[in-house]
Amino acid sequence: MYITRQYPFDSDVSAFKAKLANLQANGGGDRPEAQCDAFAAVVNAGWKDRATKVAILITDSPPHGIGEDEDGFPGGCPLYVTL
Repeated sequence: MYITRQYPFDSDVSAFKAKLANLQANGGGDRPEAQCDAFAAVVNAGWKDRATKVAILITDSPPHGIGEDEDGFPGGCPLYVTL
């Protein structure tokens, strides 16, 4: 299990497509999501200064810390990241 999964930047489009093709959603019923931790990983991903930056967040639940039922981290991010 992991909070976020990050892959290094790669100019090989085929390798990138293969990584995406191997991703699977499983489990479920474990809401909310660690959205702040995901965006913190994006911000600190080692972008080139002049790079065009694009991030896509895919989730099926709201973020931690907004008062949702069954939130195991009602104070926010599981990794306690602040941006």
